Amino acid sequence: MTLKTKAFVLGMVAAGLLAAGLAQAAPRATLASMKPGHPDGRVYPFANGPDFKAPVSDAASGALNQTVVVDGWAFIDQTACVQIGVPGIFTLPTTDPNGTWSSTQIQGALGNGACAGTVFTFATVAFTWTNAHAAVGKTDFAKGIDKTTMVPLRYGIGRKGSIVDHVAFSYTGP
Repeated sequence: MTLKTKAFVLGMVAAGLLAAGLAQAAPRATLASMKPGHPDGRVYPFANGPDFKAPVSDAASGALNQTVVVDGWAFIDQTACVQIGVPGIFTLPTTDPNGTWSSTQIQGALGNGACAGTVFTFATVAFTWTNAHAAVGKTDFAKGIDKTTMVPLRYGIGRKGSIVDHVAFSYTGP
């Protein structure tokens, strides 16, 4: 191998290592929950498609006329501790024989303890049980779709991300 060939090969290896280092430093979009230890808070790096959908599921229980926040969701870059877009309010069922579903935005910290001291905006799902005649332990389901718009393209999830949240809620009694 000539000196010129060795220099070219070393240059290619250095360029490859630099490219690998840049790829590792790229931001990662995390679907983050405000609920501590939530099992569906996954990392979705560079997901494809112009309308990215992230499926999650929650479970909560509550008593009559008590509004319980089931969970809150946001897209966060946990490496830099910055929010990726602002989540929209969940689209929820308009009628439920056992109660009312609601969604709003709240300010809070990440449930996994990351980015301590940083407050993010979460789209939340809540339920108020209004049917006193429902069987204790009865489970209801709802699906909410939250749109996060104007996501920076460097996160690889196009211009909007959707959180599709399936909720199971049970009644604990009066």
